[in-house]
Amino acid sequence: MDSRILSPYKCEWMKFTDYYKHCDQLAFHGATYGFVFNDVMPKPYQFPCEFEGCVYIGKSAGNYYDKQNGHKGKTRSHIHKRMTTHHKPLTTGVGAESSHAKIIEVYGYGDDVLNGTLTNLPVYLGLILPQPDFEKEDEQLMNRWAYTIEQMQLLQYRINFGKETLGNGDALTRKNTESYSQYRMNSIKQQDLTQFMGVAI
Repeated sequence: MDSRILSPYKCEWMKFTDYYKHCDQLAFHGATYGFVFNDVMPKPYQFPCEFEGCVYIGKSAGNYYDKQNGHKGKTRSHIHKRMTTHHKPLTTGVGAESSHAKIIEVYGYGDDVLNGTLTNLPVYLGLILPQPDFEKEDEQLMNRWAYTIEQMQLLQYRINFGKETLGNGDALTRKNTESYSQYRMNSIKQQDLTQFMGVAI
């Protein structure tokens, strides 16, 4: 596979509250994504890690699911489903995971927060997409690509700002960093990152 194909194609940006309009059309097979508080919508050549206001970087790829409850039989993307799990706690403050809780602690929650009604800092969702000729239909390949880009984005954010995003910080402290299994996982991740260090972020 051409190494160029491994590089991100572009980042599609939208207001986070509009995710349901775009996820299935833009990232049906998956994507790496980021949430960014910013005064203006970023450009397609800009990525979440470039903004200090990026509060979370994640990925979703793989099988599709059928939306029930009024949309029976309609095939939806996992990235759409993932956004719904983020949207509820960030809108209501209820059912927040630790990643959401950290964001809420700093920015608050609710539609006014997400839309930047009072702050003029809405939350933008950036969907990082692979090259058009990338084999997106290969679920394992797409999962691996999305995971690799996610880690590269997190690494670059750390390099840029000297800290973790609000929503990703706990991921490094929840595990026993002294365990052998964690040592092996870190070695594997390091090998993956080393192979892709020449790939554009």
